[in-house]
Amino acid sequence: MTATRKLTYSAGSQSTKQTMVDVVKGLPIQCWIEKKLGRIASLLGKPICTDKLTVRCERISYARVLIEMDITQPFPDELSIEKADGSIWEQKADFEWKPKFCMDCDQFGHNTDACE
Repeated sequence: MTATRKLTYSAGSQSTKQTMVDVVKGLPIQCWIEKKLGRIASLLGKPICTDKLTVRCERISYARVLIEMDITQPFPDELSIEKADGSIWEQKADFEWKPKFCMDCDQFGHNTDACE
């Protein structure tokens, strides 16, 4: 899958979104069914598509999903997922790319900890 990263920012609007590739490592193989993977991805934003190797289970070390997200919000490190038996497991979420966005001054190019 070739993913094009798109970045849209309109100050003060809800159109601040980013399309990005999310990499989920260690996801149980039973969650790789496209419907389940889509539900998990929707915890982060709007799932756009899944790459070919993930759909075909040809690379099982991690799953990749293209997700549209609000980049003005913090990116979670883990997702809490409820299993069929009611128990919860914490799934690590890796992001191939994170934009530098300051939540203090609402500007791109630096993180909040580097704001002057």
